[in-house]
Amino acid sequence: MTAPGGLPVSTLYERPQALLNIYLTNRCNLRCRHCGTNSGPGETSFLALDAAALDKLRQAIAVAGLQGIHVSGGEPFLRRRDLRALAALARDCGVLLAINSNGFWGTAPAAAERLLESMPGITELLLSTDLYHAEFLAVDKLIVAAQAGLARGLLVSVVTTTPGARPSAFTRQLDAGLAAAGIAQRVRRLCQELGPTARAEPLREHVQFMSAQLPPGACRQLHRPTLLENGTVLACCNTTIAAKCAGSPLIMGQLDEPSLAGVLARGRARPLLQALRVLGPALLVPALPPAQRAQLAGLYPKDDICALCSDIMANPAAVASLESALQDGPLKRLLDGATLLAAT
Repeated sequence: MTAPGGLPVSTLYERPQALLNIYLTNRCNLRCRHCGTNSGPGETSFLALDAAALDKLRQAIAVAGLQGIHVSGGEPFLRRRDLRALAALARDCGVLLAINSNGFWGTAPAAAERLLESMPGITELLLSTDLYHAEFLAVDKLIVAAQAGLARGLLVSVVTTTPGARPSAFTRQLDAGLAAAGIAQRVRRLCQELGPTARAEPLREHVQFMSAQLPPGACRQLHRPTLLENGTVLACCNTTIAAKCAGSPLIMGQLDEPSLAGVLARGRARPLLQALRVLGPALLVPALPPAQRAQLAGLYPKDDICALCSDIMANPAAVASLESALQDGPLKRLLDGATLLAAT
């Protein structure tokens, strides 16, 4: 089979369980101050992609209808043998394969092209740089990595993180460098908002507005399950909430179970996960008993539904109450109606 060319993995974001995120390792050659996953050179965790694990991924593609794999970390290119295995799997199964990277391997054009040539099956590179990456890694290497990706016919995006996702002196310098290399019109430029850091010291430039209003909206992250480096299958791509919500339905299962496809199917059938995906956590709070509502934090970062979701899902009593409410009654009828509306 041949992977559908020209499509970014973002085209799969809105399709439930069409895309599997793989958090390959928490090790990174950089230790950026803004890192939300606390990755760094001293981290050693990685996903064991042995033959059995690859067979389960292959089965999940065939049975569960996965159309793409998105690999992140940490720095995935520190696990090149695993990337080659995933690239071969994606090529054989005809699915998209996107890799996040800081581009440290862009030391020379010929070497970077040879590296990508050894991984046929990759369809997209998402290269990250910003003021925080640049403290450790010259932007020149990322530009070489981008050129190598384009030479191999890959989709290439260059992603920066800034306060408020606004242009900055750094992004203007980066764009000038891309233009000088002759690739500014051939790469997608994406800018994301600076979020809370997982490092001990918060960044002074990150401004977080707290609100007593429950953050509204459905959870689009629950479209995208994540296979963590410890083998846990998380229902969404927010890897930082896994430990806090251990034991909740957000933990759908483990890779060492007989079938990854079965784990994903179990997650699709879980009413509480459906409710978070279709309704969002704010609409679930009124179904909680008053005593459990009082246990919620009460103040949340403005529009941050992840904070509210993890607050609920870290409380076993709240989870039990909501799962009971979804068996019958107003909340179940609301979910049924919203699900039917979403399908039309």
